[in-house]
Amino acid sequence: MKKIPVYIVTGYLGAGKTSLINSWMNNRPEERLFIIENEIGKVNIDEQMVAGKDVDLIGLTAGCICCSLNDELLDVLEEVSARRDSFDRLVIETTGIADPSSIAAHFIENESVSKVFELMAVLTLVDAENIDFWLKEVKDSSRQISFADMVLINKIDLVSVEKLQEINLTVGKINPTAEIHAAVQGDFDVSSFIEQKAFSAELFSERLEVLPAYESVGIHGIKTFTLFFDGFLDLRSLIKDLALFLSVNLNNVFRIKAVVAVGDYNKRILLQTVRKGYSVSDGTEWNEGEPIRSSFVFIGSNLDKEAVDAMIKKHVVVNQIDVGL
Repeated sequence: MKKIPVYIVTGYLGAGKTSLINSWMNNRPEERLFIIENEIGKVNIDEQMVAGKDVDLIGLTAGCICCSLNDELLDVLEEVSARRDSFDRLVIETTGIADPSSIAAHFIENESVSKVFELMAVLTLVDAENIDFWLKEVKDSSRQISFADMVLINKIDLVSVEKLQEINLTVGKINPTAEIHAAVQGDFDVSSFIEQKAFSAELFSERLEVLPAYESVGIHGIKTFTLFFDGFLDLRSLIKDLALFLSVNLNNVFRIKAVVAVGDYNKRILLQTVRKGYSVSDGTEWNEGEPIRSSFVFIGSNLDKEAVDAMIKKHVVVNQIDVGL
């Protein structure tokens, strides 16, 4: 049975998440959405603001689904699964203060959930007018950006062209692998967001492989760096080390994205991590005579780039640039 596609929409307070979802429904009226709305207060105001005839909606209140409402979210997902014939896509709109990685972890680490649901992408909205304030005052706002597959810079009509360019640079320093788009009051064509599996899409391998050697330490000490390794890697032993690394550094590693070259396999392996969990999927095929190189992007805080580089180098099994397949 086909899995239920899931999209997480996050962004700090007032970024325009509900406006985006309303725009989604207005621009694609033929599409049936099931929406899980989460509001930190006891009354879900956002639930009353979502418009649309063909939508199922459940509101979670008095807590945040990334922490205190974990069990309730699982109960809701069970109900959603039972109603799967009534909708096309599941959208989870988080509270403004949510850590999206904790929500995404359910769809990676929980086997009963991952059998039914497929996490397609995480979209983070950024309030162009207030981004400087939120990044300065609240660490979770930068974590939301760091975990995104796509960042939508919203309310661009309220800032200058120069300021928008500055925001693009800031977002790129936090998360160099995310697609960045812009919108006015949440009005955005979500087609590019929903019609590809950005969470582990082949497209992200193209972005990783063209990234230059890169290192940035920016907002709240978030450190982003790229690593490259020529030749093949032993995927089994690498995953064992990564699992230990993630367990020890659970609160410091926000996201890892990688394209891994594996011997005796003609496709790129796409690897992404979510807290302690990880997903592995096939990417595009290597071409004959093409340089074989694995690419990694690490995003987190208090990360030792040299130690991470040494950890991965142990798993290189063919150390040459040009390998014919």
